Amino acid sequence: MYLAYVFVLAFGISFCSANIEGLFLELEAVVQSQFAENENMKSRVAELEGEVTALVAENLEEEHETKSGELKGVKTVAERREIPKSDHSSFSGHLFTRATGNSRAFHAYRSQNRCYNNYETIEFDVQALDNVDMYNQRDGIFEPPVSGVYVFTWTVAAPVHTHIATELVIAGRMAGVITSDSDASQSSGSGTHPATAVVVAQVNVSTHCYIRVRHTGSGDCAWVLSDDNKVRSTFSGWQLF
Repeated sequence: MYLAYVFVLAFGISFCSANIEGLFLELEAVVQSQFAENENMKSRVAELEGEVTALVAENLEEEHETKSGELKGVKTVAERREIPKSDHSSFSGHLFTRATGNSRAFHAYRSQNRCYNNYETIEFDVQALDNVDMYNQRDGIFEPPVSGVYVFTWTVAAPVHTHIATELVIAGRMAGVITSDSDASQSSGSGTHPATAVVVAQVNVSTHCYIRVRHTGSGDCAWVLSDDNKVRSTFSGWQLF
């Protein structure tokens, strides 16, 4: 009986050892398979990284070529303003001007002294400049040939012991006003004080623009001085844009 028990026990141990060895072999085979698969995955990842690097380099090259093409079509500030670059190196205090090719301007002045009443238009009867025939020296009215923003300036001089207020009228409305007030006596000066005003306004085509007397102060007509020896009373205007 004892021998039989020993035999059975030895057989069981041998059987278990065989099963354990078989399991180890199976596990080793699985590990080897996983290792081989892992190596394959590493190889594929390396291939994909190479492809991504090549695509990034290609995209950067295309972007650089695109930007280079765009820059070739960009003009410098000097080129856009049609100012030669060499002009900047020789700049000596003169202001650069923006010529549009269709500048419009006029300048007129009084040829002699004259006395004006309240609300009477001053005729600046000598045209020194009028490049598009927009000022009428007979009635003193300026009519712009096109709508736009215009600059107006006028100068009026009053004789001693007088003062006179003049205004710029655009489309029937006052757009600016000045008062020329002379010295109280010639002992303290020349007896003549001209006054100048500047107005910038949006003006429609063919709108009447003129200078008129707003009030004389005394109720009587007031003299506007203008001669070639002492002072000129003037009216000027030009299109800004």
